[in-house]
Amino acid sequence: MRDPRGAAARIADCPAVSEVITALGLAVFAICGVLFINSDGLDVYPGPGGITWQTLPVGYSWALLALALLYLVQSLIKLRTEIASYSRPARSVQKRSEARTIFLRRTGTIVFLIVYIALLGQVGFAIATPLFLLALLRLYQRGSLGGDIAISVSGALILWLLFVPLLKLNLRGEAFDPVTPALQHLLSLIGA
Repeated sequence: MRDPRGAAARIADCPAVSEVITALGLAVFAICGVLFINSDGLDVYPGPGGITWQTLPVGYSWALLALALLYLVQSLIKLRTEIASYSRPARSVQKRSEARTIFLRRTGTIVFLIVYIALLGQVGFAIATPLFLLALLRLYQRGSLGGDIAISVSGALILWLLFVPLLKLNLRGEAFDPVTPALQHLLSLIGA
């Protein structure tokens, strides 16, 4: 029996569609990494062995792009197989609700990531990261609000300690960032 909704509906009903969308998203993210790491063309001074601060992120971006393209090819093959053997699924209200929740969580994650990247340069790592982590934990409903706040703040602090004092990265916000100077002052008080 022919599906009255057409080919687009058959494609939308296939589980592999979400994998194709995820692969495309990863590929776009990797391409942005390749194109926008040192997009201003600033001078990069190589360290020992010719490695610069941009070597690792650009290498990771190319690796992510290669893996995303491989994932995309596999997902398209899977999608083609699913379309060929398509039969309209009987979806219960619960299944539709679960699919809607998954879609909203994926979309929310991408939106939160974009907002996080936009805030990072303005308010700094020390403010943007705990907010980002808290938003993700709340989106995925991982625990209580108090537990999520504790995980977000402690996780962001650990990452800040890794990136700022140890790796000497400047992750201070340009517009508003009272937290980074306070953390650096605390580090100087304890002698780190």
